[in-house]
Amino acid sequence: SSTFAPSSSLGRRGGLQQIMRVAKTIALCACLAVVAQANDWEADLKRAKTWKPRSGYKGAGSLGSANRQLNRHLEARIGHTFKACEEFGVGELRGVLRTLLPLASEELKQVYAPVDGRRPVYSTIFEMEAHWADVPEHDERVRDAHCHEAVMWFVHHLSSKAQDELALKTVLPKLPVADHSAGKGKRAPHDVAGKFYDEKITCQNCHVGGIDNLGVPEVAPETVKAKQRRCYTNYKELFNITCGPCDGIAGPYSGDDDQYFDPTDCVVVAQPHEVPVNERVPVALPPQFSVDVVGGSDRFGRTTTAGTHREDLRSDPRKWYMDSKPGADLGMLRHDTVYASVTERMASRYLSSLLMSGRSTRRPPSSAHPT
Repeated sequence: SSTFAPSSSLGRRGGLQQIMRVAKTIALCACLAVVAQANDWEADLKRAKTWKPRSGYKGAGSLGSANRQLNRHLEARIGHTFKACEEFGVGELRGVLRTLLPLASEELKQVYAPVDGRRPVYSTIFEMEAHWADVPEHDERVRDAHCHEAVMWFVHHLSSKAQDELALKTVLPKLPVADHSAGKGKRAPHDVAGKFYDEKITCQNCHVGGIDNLGVPEVAPETVKAKQRRCYTNYKELFNITCGPCDGIAGPYSGDDDQYFDPTDCVVVAQPHEVPVNERVPVALPPQFSVDVVGGSDRFGRTTTAGTHREDLRSDPRKWYMDSKPGADLGMLRHDTVYASVTERMASRYLSSLLMSGRSTRRPPSSAHPT
């Protein structure tokens, strides 16, 4: 037995070391989980304290457009199941509301002021059901009102943790397609369903947004310089004009007329059909990143809408954000703005994953460059 003692001792020591490694891994995972939950809660509080939605969460001047925009965000949630509001019955929606009400975070509800459209209106299920007793069930406006309220509670009253737990057992409604707000403020005294609907769309007041354009007609660019300043994809349909790689990239300007405009330097190296597929640089766009805005020719009252993007002027008036994750509706930065200092979110983890997978990347130049 003495012959095997050293080997047995080494085996026990190796086993203890392995156990210690596993224990450290479990402890590390637990710490990371705690940090993730803390970060989620901070994000919940920040959202609750933010009165004005970001541009990606606004419509184009109507409740219907706001609903469509917000439904895209709901559909992009991983692990959550949503179905059209119109596929629910009133009784089914009231069951969802009975589930949601007790899950609301008291801390989040306390953030909302009495004039905030996200404020809580019921303290108990009994109080909520008593309100329903006075409302007709077979009016589609009541159904749509319940959908509005369910989505608002889910997004603004539940913590991220509660949302994820709810996703395992509950199918939630999306916002309705129809807009019944035309009669708001002038309902007939007997229109109980209409008044009930108006009470449930208060959160949407901030999501409706402004007009999508000013109705000013586009004018065909008549010179090379004008074409360099503005050339959009619909110009082919409008004016039979094909935009080249150096058209429409804009540049600095000091007035409305093209004589006060200096085109950005641009040289066409090659057209796409001239570069073999195996010689093209693979796309390595970070899932999320921000850029500093250093210039551009965009102006208020533009006649066409710009690419979708995310603005957060509250935190930094010179920084714009981009989200290119699957399902995100923020897929482009503005086309005629000059950017610099690209900052990737969780850049080291993203680049490490690329290196591990054998994909190549290119660092963006530090100097300013137009998108």
